[in-house]
Amino acid sequence: MTTAGWVGRTALVTGASRGIGRAVALELAAAGAQVALLARDGDRLDRVVADCGEVAPPGAPAATAWPADVTDRATATSLVPTVLDGLGGRLDLLANVAGASLRHARLEDLDEADWQATLEVNLLAAVRLQRACFPALCAARGTVVNVGSVVAGSAAVMGAAYAAAKAALASLSRSTALEWARHGIRAVTVEPGYVATDFNERLVEAGLEDRLLARVPTRRAIDPAAVARLVVFAADPAQVDLTGATLTLDGGMTARL
Repeated sequence: MTTAGWVGRTALVTGASRGIGRAVALELAAAGAQVALLARDGDRLDRVVADCGEVAPPGAPAATAWPADVTDRATATSLVPTVLDGLGGRLDLLANVAGASLRHARLEDLDEADWQATLEVNLLAAVRLQRACFPALCAARGTVVNVGSVVAGSAAVMGAAYAAAKAALASLSRSTALEWARHGIRAVTVEPGYVATDFNERLVEAGLEDRLLARVPTRRAIDPAAVARLVVFAADPAQVDLTGATLTLDGGMTARL
């Protein structure tokens, strides 16, 4: 990737300690961006900061680690303003990557607490972060990329709350694109299919991966780095007309009847 589009630009990446979030952080750092990384696991986050330093071009600003829980409302109200000050008060990319499927259960067994917790991490955290970052996004005429899931457009057996939250996240991106276009802000959703992450390692351990990959025409899990490249492509300053869209990367999974 050329670094020309990201040198001198800034990004805030949530869920940055592992998986897709880590991959997005590395992709941006390699392109010369100044990256602020947010996740709960401070030790892992520090290792990602070190990894970013190894791939960043000479003279690029160092990545910074901000251990925090995106579901804590104080993260958006108190921490994010400090993060943005460190980025010079302007933000070229808010990448909302943090998300989780917290409980696998049938719809009738998901209680109010299950729904609330799932909505907090997969939807409401992104809403709060967008609001907190709005002035800085305006200053940079920046981009919001919300990382969802292909289940948003179909369904997730034993995961109704997760699928519903990701569907709402895609709708949030579209509304953001419409309402914030007048400020020069773009919004895009990236929806990956089955990605080889720690989050999905449980499927391997349960012996379910082969069954899932049988539904994927390419018969392989997606590399987190491939998702990261799509996120950074969507946020590229040159993509001035790419907004309100949902970009899918799933190995052809959703093309099946």
